[in-house]
Amino acid sequence: MAAKNIIIAVTMPNQKVADKICEALLNSRKIVCWQDLGKIKSTYFWQNKKTKSREVLVLLIALKKNFNIIAKEIKRMHPYKVAQITAFDISQTTKDYASWIKGGGK
Repeated sequence: MAAKNIIIAVTMPNQKVADKICEALLNSRKIVCWQDLGKIKSTYFWQNKKTKSREVLVLLIALKKNFNIIAKEIKRMHPYKVAQITAFDISQTTKDYASWIKGGGK
């Protein structure tokens, strides 16, 4: 059976941006939950230069069919030129949790 639910990992430049984007997605019911994993240290190449920065990592819980809408909304509000928006299928979970996601958090 194909996964119907996803977890979307998104890095944010700071807590203020994370709160704004995640609350907008939750209030519009595009996601059913968001989890703030706090500050992380990221090391990456940007414009051919090795870069280190402090970011905030959030996880968004949503229906897989809503990924493109969610990604578009994140990109519209996110200050990064290229934001990390990575989805993972929820391949196994409890029936009651899957039903909760499907029901939009009801």
